[in-house]
Amino acid sequence: MKKEEPLIMDVRIKPIVEFVAEWHGLTPRQLTFKTRKREVVEARQIAMWLAINYTRMSLAAIGANLGGKDHATCSYAKKTIDNLLETNKAFSKNFNEMYEVFKKNVLPQITAYVAKNDYELGLFNAKTLKEKTDVIKREYEKRLVGIYMHSVKTLKSLEKNIGEDNVMEGFRKVKMTKELQKSIAKLRDYKMLQL
Repeated sequence: MKKEEPLIMDVRIKPIVEFVAEWHGLTPRQLTFKTRKREVVEARQIAMWLAINYTRMSLAAIGANLGGKDHATCSYAKKTIDNLLETNKAFSKNFNEMYEVFKKNVLPQITAYVAKNDYELGLFNAKTLKEKTDVIKREYEKRLVGIYMHSVKTLKSLEKNIGEDNVMEGFRKVKMTKELQKSIAKLRDYKMLQL
């Protein structure tokens, strides 16, 4: 008999899958099978519902961990379990029994991992945000310099072609567009253009 390969799964969802599978008398691998057997489908939907509500994983990531399902399948699973909890008293009673054990035994484990992950992600995001802000600021400054240089070249070209006095008179008569006014205001902020 062929030895079964270990189940590779995100650590946030693995305890949920193991718990739900055990509760329903299945193996965690069975929840990833492409089957329409009611007991497997229902257990998988419950695992999806718990993962959606407690792991902060995307629907696509949850589905990928449960047999390569897509986000729509996870969304459908959540709606199905919500509907069953509202309309089916027998299902609701069984689910609530399972949920109480889940809250006591599995949820603390998931919550601790999610909190640790959020903390590390928060530190990473703060650093990344500063780096992104610096890059955006440099790009913005480059664009402003480009606008300024283009304006200077255009002005020199006009002065060369029609004379300096005529250009200045033309600028006074021509109404500036809002975009040019904004650009000049930004350039003034950077003290690059003295008007």
